[in-house]
Amino acid sequence: MLLSLDSLPFAENPALFGFLREPGLVSVVHDWSRMKCYWRRAGQLELTDEKFEPFLWVTDRSLLEGLRGVRFKVEELQGDGAFRYLVTCWSSKALRTISQHIANQSGRSANHPESPQIYLSDPVHQHLLRTGRTMFNGMALRDLLRMQIVVYARCEPGFEYPNPQRDSLLAIALADNTGWEQLLTGPGEKEILERFCALVQERDPDVLEGHDLFKEGLNYLYERARVHRMELGIGRGGTPARRRKTRMFIAEKTIEYPRWYVDGRDVIDTWILVQLFDVSGRELVSYDLNEIAVHLKLASPREVLPPGADPERLLEQATVDVREIGQVAGTLSYSYFLQAQIFPYRYETVVLRGNATRINSLFLREYLRQGQALPARPSSRDFAGGLTAQEYAGIVRGVVHCDVQSLYPSIILAYAIEPAGDRLGIYRKMLSDLRDFRLEARRRQREAVELEERQFYGALQVTFKILINSFYGYLGFAQGNFADFEKAAEVTAHGRRILTRMMDWLREKGAAIVEVDTDGIYFVPPAGSGGERLVEELNATLPDGIQVELDGLYPAMYCHKMKNYALLEEDGTLVVRGSGLRSRSLEPFLRDFLEEIVRLGLQGQGNRIPELYEEVRARLARGEIPIYKLARRETLADSPCAYQKKIGAGSRNRAAVYEVALSSGRPYVAGDSLSYYVTGQKATVTAYNHARRVAEYNPDLPDFNVAYYQKKVREIYQRFAPLLGAPGAFSRKNVPRSIETAEES
Repeated sequence: MLLSLDSLPFAENPALFGFLREPGLVSVVHDWSRMKCYWRRAGQLELTDEKFEPFLWVTDRSLLEGLRGVRFKVEELQGDGAFRYLVTCWSSKALRTISQHIANQSGRSANHPESPQIYLSDPVHQHLLRTGRTMFNGMALRDLLRMQIVVYARCEPGFEYPNPQRDSLLAIALADNTGWEQLLTGPGEKEILERFCALVQERDPDVLEGHDLFKEGLNYLYERARVHRMELGIGRGGTPARRRKTRMFIAEKTIEYPRWYVDGRDVIDTWILVQLFDVSGRELVSYDLNEIAVHLKLASPREVLPPGADPERLLEQATVDVREIGQVAGTLSYSYFLQAQIFPYRYETVVLRGNATRINSLFLREYLRQGQALPARPSSRDFAGGLTAQEYAGIVRGVVHCDVQSLYPSIILAYAIEPAGDRLGIYRKMLSDLRDFRLEARRRQREAVELEERQFYGALQVTFKILINSFYGYLGFAQGNFADFEKAAEVTAHGRRILTRMMDWLREKGAAIVEVDTDGIYFVPPAGSGGERLVEELNATLPDGIQVELDGLYPAMYCHKMKNYALLEEDGTLVVRGSGLRSRSLEPFLRDFLEEIVRLGLQGQGNRIPELYEEVRARLARGEIPIYKLARRETLADSPCAYQKKIGAGSRNRAAVYEVALSSGRPYVAGDSLSYYVTGQKATVTAYNHARRVAEYNPDLPDFNVAYYQKKVREIYQRFAPLLGAPGAFSRKNVPRSIETAEES
């Protein structure tokens, strides 16, 4: 059976899936006035060369007056949208000239919110919009040739991590999804690089995959190639890899990284995939490769050697590293592979673009297909968001979690909400179709017999879920051509009313509300009332189209603060949500201690927490906790020299990691990572005055500051133990009566 979107009846939907679903397109490369299209057909790679007609939208054709030396045509579009004219020319250079002319005439740059033009800077995106094509049609994930890359470098003695300006390559591990593997080790660095480029051309993968491939792997190879005055020729046809600095936003984080362009091949970085995966759950303490492989149940925990470890030991783990990348990439990229069959972007661009940007492309494609003008950009404004509340802090038992299935999309459909600028009415139609398609994909997943088939339909229904849940966010997306902030506010207002209504009803039935977060409620049902029955009765009180489902029953829940909690599942699994309980800024031994006392509290063994606390303090005093568990690892954002200048100017505070770098006498640069621990005798020392590199630690003469680390344990204990049932520290005076009853029954 062909496990592809095109094997399904709903693929014939031009607004959602494009209007020219030619099979086998694996890459599109821009070449000024032409497009090179690479196809996989009958197991062979084919190349076609196509005409490229770049375009932009403009509000007034008079803005084109006075434009000389460029051939172009202007088409007036249908409808009353503000962007009524489509300007087409025959090269990207000509389009940039036209765009600059419009900017000069209007006094507004192309990316200004009030610009009279809509200019798309990605030529491949333009070509896919115009042609109605998407990538990988008629293909299963296994049909894509994916190569995994791991780079190993030597490390100068005294440094923990290699630096491409200083340290040469040790080896490159390669593999692909056909089972082929290769380890490149010499005889010299230049030969390793030459063999690497030759093997990429020989194997000819469609996709290059690696963990931290953008910032580390490809960057290292590129810099070492420069040392030998050679290009990193890994693009199709031997073209060199190129880079430019860029940034992306993942939740509240801004990630700056070098974006790599490899002609004819997509670059997929599992380090970015992991962070996108962790946005909703916030369950990962680190983004290390083995940790995510273990979390996904793809591998077992293993010792992961740091980059500066013994070279022979590093190479012993090469095969494991490269295989784990293939497994993690195959799992986390599956949804994006399917999205590349929907959106008019290259595969890697689908990963790097935000959800709302991808939704916007569907509107642009369909309005372009129908020759319709685009509306004026919306005026952005603030509006109230979803309802969140925490009504209890501490441990509760017998917790039920119910949530509204796709709350905001359901509201949009139930209350017929659509953006004012959508004259074709495709917004709600696409959302309704996606909901139906997801239900069908879920049905097929349940009925599937073969594992590969279940995985396909599972990834497909997750893909549709992502798109469905992005439709509300699009309404409040300032860069969306069809965004509508008034309608976004209307959606959230309905959501708050529905959640408030649910909370009031549950209270009337004697339930105690624990926490509310936008579309779901954690509560404790009254004595003698099962959570399943209560949720069924609650459903009957809600408006048509709004459906509540039972999402989980938990023996115990620890509420720390809003959106930070831990759940104990029936099988004893501990689920931790929120950075407040798994902060990456904590030393590893403190994270371990915090997780264990939370587990004890949830298991009803709060009386053991003081015992564990004293045990950890004693182990510190006896020197039994490994130094890597006490150390913090940080990366230099500035060079030590730049740091000193800022300190001298009074523009920043001192920081331990920089003081360690300066005191080492070694030429550290921005981007280097260091692990350090704190020395001294007193608990009140300042870390930046007493920090020392882990590389200098002598286990035979331990000098870590026992009092300092014991103080840190005490701070965690004093902060959390009172709410976890530690004897003599727990006050129940603020516990809601119904929750007290549930805990004691």
